Amino acid sequence: MISLGHKRIAYISGVDTMYDSVQRQEGYLAALREHQLEIDEDYILQGYFEEEGSYNVVKSFLRSHHDKVPEAFLAGNDLSAIGCIRALKSEGYRVPEDVSVMGFDDIEIAQYFSPPLTTVRNQIARQGMLVIDHLVRLIQKKEQGKPQKLSGEIVVRGSCQVRIKRDDLI
Repeated sequence: MISLGHKRIAYISGVDTMYDSVQRQEGYLAALREHQLEIDEDYILQGYFEEEGSYNVVKSFLRSHHDKVPEAFLAGNDLSAIGCIRALKSEGYRVPEDVSVMGFDDIEIAQYFSPPLTTVRNQIARQGMLVIDHLVRLIQKKEQGKPQKLSGEIVVRGSCQVRIKRDDLI
């Protein structure tokens, strides 16, 4: 999103006690810091990884902060991104023309949603195989617990676009 020119990016978090949720939010904050973008606490919304929870929190945010609508929303998962898009549309915003939205996980419906959802695809099958292999090695006492990172892949669809400044149109 930053490479598309977005500077005011909100984040829709999941559940504070879930590892994935915490790591994704930390990644969001690290990216803002790395690119020297402002971290605005108002831009961190709690959607609980739920479509309806995200819909409600985004709709409430838009109504109470109409003077500081972000240029983009990064959602902690695809269901939250879908709830975000629904809330934006219900308040008269167009996705991606007015606001870009991106999710995580590449769930099946993401490609069929309107607009099709830009998302991060995780290596779920690979994760499962590594977990099983690691568990077997732990049980056999051949290994100790260790974290392992797998790279994700951005799947570009229709919910994000390059930020066009109004000055550029004149």
